[in-house]
Amino acid sequence: MKTFHFSVKTPVDTILDVEAKEVRIDTETGRMCIFHDHAALTGSVIFSKMVVVFENTTEEFFVKNGILFVDHNENAVHLLCLSCEEVSEVTLTTVEEYIKIIKKQMENKEY
Repeated sequence: MKTFHFSVKTPVDTILDVEAKEVRIDTETGRMCIFHDHAALTGSVIFSKMVVVFENTTEEFFVKNGILFVDHNENAVHLLCLSCEEVSEVTLTTVEEYIKIIKKQMENKEY
């Protein structure tokens, strides 16, 4: 399967910098599944579970407050976000924060 360069950066660290086969993430315009040679686009991520498939691994993350850039010419995807945590490392405090975000989105009908 063909790959593309995928990076995830927060203000504190580079979370991922891999050759990915697939990325699944929710943007404000809807759910996306990104593969090699994807069309160019820019999307906004308020809160999303993200699935990244690379090598023989599938990893899941929670992403908050991000901008997603798909560069068709470079076959690269970049996610710049406020926070990105592996699902397995999420704490009770983090879950409570995410619940507040989801409740606010539902109240504002932003789903």
